[in-house]
Amino acid sequence: QEKKNKQQEQVRWLKRHLHVDIMLRREYMFICLVMRLELNMAKKYKRNKLERKLDEYNHTMELIRTIVPIAVLILQAIILVKIL
Repeated sequence: QEKKNKQQEQVRWLKRHLHVDIMLRREYMFICLVMRLELNMAKKYKRNKLERKLDEYNHTMELIRTIVPIAVLILQAIILVKIL
């Protein structure tokens, strides 16, 4: 009986400490995440005004960069057809 009580007490002790360990790990992961976000925010604010403005129009610039070569290719094909 005493041995069984001792084992149960050990199991309770382990469960308590495992729970604390899990909570500490979650808190550590949360703190790391917050620190990374703060670093990213700090990097973003270090950019000058031009970089931030260009970053706002990034998708538009990529679309233009895709459309312009296609338009040039079509115009070249039209010019070649008219010449030949």
